[in-house]
Amino acid sequence: MLVVEDSETIREMVGEALADVGYHTETRCDGEGLEELLEGLRPDLVVLDVMLPGRDGFDLINVIQAWGDISIVLITARDGLPDRLRGLDGGADDYVVKPFELAELVSRVGAVLRRRGRLPRVVQVGDLILDVDGESRHAMATSWN
Repeated sequence: MLVVEDSETIREMVGEALADVGYHTETRCDGEGLEELLEGLRPDLVVLDVMLPGRDGFDLINVIQAWGDISIVLITARDGLPDRLRGLDGGADDYVVKPFELAELVSRVGAVLRRRGRLPRVVQVGDLILDVDGESRHAMATSWN
């Protein structure tokens, strides 16, 4: 999962909230180098701020969609109907207006992933990281000693 948000406070809070429920999360402050990042990261979902320095989130929707079937949840202070329609009609899966409750954003992210039939490829809980990539994994209790 990727969080692109220019506000350090919001970026860290969203990243931590998603990580707390088991999502492997990367964060960035702008859209610079997004193409290269997407090539290496291949996230299931991007939480994307609309008002970013340089290219705005509306423009970055096209960049993200060019890399395949990646879900997008926009977060923004732009609450007008024209902006909401532009984001949703432009390809975003959801549009969340700031200020928002972190618990609601996490629920919306989960709902988007469920609707798209996706589970995260990598799940992290504490120090345990499970990277399934569609393969079955077995762990025995003695493996952890």
